[in-house]
Amino acid sequence: MLLPYADDRPRDGRTVWVTYTLIAANVAVFLSLNPRPDFPEIVERYAFVPANPSFETALACMFLHGGIGHLLGNMWFLHLFGDNVEARLGPLGYLLCYLLAGFGGVYGHMIFFPASEVPTIGASGAIYGVMGMYLFLFPANRIKFFYFLLILAGVTRLPAVVAMIFFFGQEVLFGYFAAAQQIEGGVGHLAHAGGFLTGFGLAGFLTLTGLIRDDGGNVWAWLTGRGRRPREEVVPDAPAAEAGVPVGHAGDLLALVRARRIPEAHALWRSSGMLDRTCVLPPPEQLVLALDLAERGDAEASRAAFTRLLEHHPNRQPYAAEAHLGIARDYLIRLRAAPSRAFAEACAEHLRQAAAWHPDPQRQQLARLWLSTLPA
Repeated sequence: MLLPYADDRPRDGRTVWVTYTLIAANVAVFLSLNPRPDFPEIVERYAFVPANPSFETALACMFLHGGIGHLLGNMWFLHLFGDNVEARLGPLGYLLCYLLAGFGGVYGHMIFFPASEVPTIGASGAIYGVMGMYLFLFPANRIKFFYFLLILAGVTRLPAVVAMIFFFGQEVLFGYFAAAQQIEGGVGHLAHAGGFLTGFGLAGFLTLTGLIRDDGGNVWAWLTGRGRRPREEVVPDAPAAEAGVPVGHAGDLLALVRARRIPEAHALWRSSGMLDRTCVLPPPEQLVLALDLAERGDAEASRAAFTRLLEHHPNRQPYAAEAHLGIARDYLIRLRAAPSRAFAEACAEHLRQAAAWHPDPQRQQLARLWLSTLPA
């Protein structure tokens, strides 16, 4: 079982009012209707029925949920992926695409079960639409997961393109079996798949027609190996510590990291960034650079990137705490190869910092677990 809990792409500090409002609306509808004894009658009245479709029920059913698990699952995925998509599309474009994806979900379900009289409710079609938009706009982003496999459990990071295709493929597979056997009730897997395809198509249409800016990091650029540097401009002559923006050739490095042009970013960091002590990115991008370097096995460059983050942003959390964990992980690897008291002491200090200051309790627990494995 894979449960996503975070991603490593910041949303540029924007407040995502539409995502918050949609979550609040779904929760409010559930709390106001679910305790009522006539809830089944309300569902029967406002749910979408493929045999008797209408625009009103197609819209209303997106805000109805059959149980607390159904509601919480949908709202968690909306919170996790909706903020980035809203920041990218803007509030009005995001709201319109959310609703269109919801319609794509319910009418996609109707295509396969046109005579069904089983009521359909839930925001899942729209939520999967948001996931489809996320896939098109941020394919190279990393999504963090808890995984549970029998007695094994832990955390891992997967590229969005892998995670989203897994979720979509799962719905297509289950939906195929449901359609083949004409199983009309239960989970609407084909509604999920229909919403996903609608969202993916909408994001592609908006990008390729120029209705939203192409930042060079979408799935088309990812597939073709091309990509353009983002249009974010570095403020000239502004001190990095005061303005919070990079100066010098750090601006080029920032553009490469944001466009997910990883090999070029790594080459620039290796050739210039490591040598220039003033080369530092904003904390989210500096952390992404360091993590990508570590994943590519470039221990020296990743240590330098983590250390640079700590030197310039020692109190910015969770970035500084993640940097402590990254350096500690490198020490642990080096300790396995060559035990050293000095390495063990340095590793312990970084783990104590992460355990003390990381805002995520799971990451605190991981730091303590690693600390307990060090020799006394």
